Order: sequence, then structure tokens, then C-alpha cells
Amino acid sequence: MSWFLEGIEKRAAADLKRIVLPEGDDPRTLAAALKIRDRKIAQPVVLANMETDTAGATGAAYARGDVDFTGIELIDPRTSPSRQTYAERLYELRREKGLTEDAAFELAGDVLHYGVLMVKDGEADGMVAGAAHATSDVLRPALQIIKTAPG
Repeated sequence: MSWFLEGIEKRAAADLKRIVLPEGDDPRTLAAALKIRDRKIAQPVVLANMETDTAGATGAAYARGDVDFTGIELIDPRTSPSRQTYAERLYELRREKGLTEDAAFELAGDVLHYGVLMVKDGEADGMVAGAAHATSDVLRPALQIIKTAPG
């Protein structure tokens, strides 16, 4: 590993941040979460569909028990107790733009929106996405919920 990356890892390990990985149904995201945990450079939170009959990589691995998820928080936004709270927060932020309460609840079950809402509410320090979603799909919730800094 290069001296540059080693320096980044040392700084990250010295100040662990909670990082959301909202594409837990992608095997690359699961592999990244495991590496982050094993290298102790962040506290990974993986958002994924945890139902075994329709699950992607994370839900299926969790159901089979063939991956040790110790140290990785797994959340299914569709069944999370926080979904309603996030839906209410999203509705308050976007109702002036025509978002209904029902639509806010649906969006709060989406992994990208849920992840951004976690960051907005201080439940996570950051989010990394784009492996399975287009850049525009990743940026849209961030711009709508977190917004840009003035100026």
C-alpha cells in the first residue's frame, strides 16, 4: 500500500466515523464493509433488504450465516423503526415542493434516501454510494435533504 493511503487509513483509524453504505444488495458493498471493519478505519452501517426470499448479497449472506457481521450494523430501511421518523422529517423538508406524507414514507424506505436522512440527523457521519446507482440518483437525495452550503 502506498504511503498516501497508509496515512489516510491511520487518520481514519484515529477518529472512527460512522459511514453508511446504502447499496448492501451489491456484493462489492458487502466486501467493502468487511474491509472497512477489518482494517478498523470506520464503523460501517450497511443498508440492505434483509428478507431472504428477495435479498441481494447482504441479506442472503446474513440468512445463510456464512459471513460474520460482527462490527457491522445492518439496517433494512423498509422495516426499520426509524423509517416513520425519517418519513416525517422528509415530509417537513419537502412538503413545500409537493411531497405528500405517503410519498415521504415510501422514499424513507429507499436505501439512498434513508442513508442521507441518517447523515442529516447526525446518525451517521457520511455516506458512500454509487456502485449500484447512477450518480444522479445518489446526488438527488443529498441535494434535496442536506442541500448545499450557502454561496
